[in-house]
Amino acid sequence: MQELPENTARNRNTLLFALLLLFFIQLFGMWMESIYRMSLIKLAPGKELYGVLLLLLPLAVLAVSERRERICLWVATVTFVGARLLCPELGAVGQIIVGGVGVSSFLIILAYAFSLCCSKLRGDMGQAVGIAVLLSVALRGWGSSVDISTEGLTALLAWPLAAWALFQFRAAMGESPVAPLPSTLSGPRCTLAMLGLFSNFTLVYLVFSCPEVLCAWSGYGQLGFSGVSATGCVAVAFAAVLLLAQRTTSVRGPFVGAWNVLLMALLVGGLLWGSPVFPKTAASSPVFVIGDPVQGRSLFCLTLLLAPVIILNLRHIAGLSPCA
Repeated sequence: MQELPENTARNRNTLLFALLLLFFIQLFGMWMESIYRMSLIKLAPGKELYGVLLLLLPLAVLAVSERRERICLWVATVTFVGARLLCPELGAVGQIIVGGVGVSSFLIILAYAFSLCCSKLRGDMGQAVGIAVLLSVALRGWGSSVDISTEGLTALLAWPLAAWALFQFRAAMGESPVAPLPSTLSGPRCTLAMLGLFSNFTLVYLVFSCPEVLCAWSGYGQLGFSGVSATGCVAVAFAAVLLLAQRTTSVRGPFVGAWNVLLMALLVGGLLWGSPVFPKTAASSPVFVIGDPVQGRSLFCLTLLLAPVIILNLRHIAGLSPCA
C-alpha cells in the first residue's frame, strides 16, 4: 500500500479517532441509560447491574500474544462499530449487553492507540476530541438535545459514518508501525497521565458533548435562549481553538495550568450557584424552579467558552505516550 504524506495520514487518523470517540460517547450513553432505566422500574437494583462487569472484558488483552495483536485490534474495532449500529435497535436488556461489549471494545482500541505499534491511530488526539465534541453538539442541537443519529429514521446516518470509519481504519492499519523507542515515562507519571486522560474524557461525556445538561441543572424547561446560548458557546469556542491548534503545536504549561484552574472554578461555582433548592423534608412546602438565574447562566457560558482547554490537555497527554 502506497504511503501517504505524513500530514495527510495524520489528519486522516485524527478524523478516524474523532469518529470513534463520537461513537463511544453515543454508545456509552445508551448503555448507561439502559441500566438506569431497568433499575427505575424496580424497588431495588437487579441483575442489570451485572452489566457493569462487562467493563472487565478488556483485561483479556493481557492474554493476547504479540503476533495476534493486530487481529485482536481488528476484532475489537469491528465489534465496537457493530455494537454502535445495533444498539439503537435493541431493547433495554439488549442494549445493556451489546452496549457493554461495545464500550469494552473501545477501551481495547484506546489501549492499542497508546501503544507504540499502533500510536498512529490516534492522530492528533486533542483535535480529535474537539471534532468529536463539535459533532456531538451538532447532532444533539438538531434534535433539541436528543442525538438524531440514535433515534428514528435519522439513525441511518450512523451507517455511512461507520462504513467510512472501518475503511479509514483499514487504511491506517496498512501504514508502517512506529519504530520502537525506549520509554522514559516512569510509573507515577504514567498513572497521572492516565488519570488526566479519563478525567478529560469524563468532562467531555458529562458536560461538553451535551452542553444543555448545565442548563437543565439550573432549571430551564425547554430549548430556548439558555440551550441555544450554551450550544453556541461550545461550538464557537471549540472551533476557535481547533483553528489555533492547526497553527501551533505547543502552548506554555503555566498558561494551560491557569486555564484549567479557572475552568474548574467556574464549573463548580456555576453548579453551586445555579443549583435548584430542594425541599428539606417530606413535609416541606413544594419548590417551584423558575429557571436559571442570570449569574449562574453567565458562569456556565464562561465555563463552556473555556472548555476547549481539553484539546490542549489531551494533546499533552497523548504526546507523553504513557503506554510505550
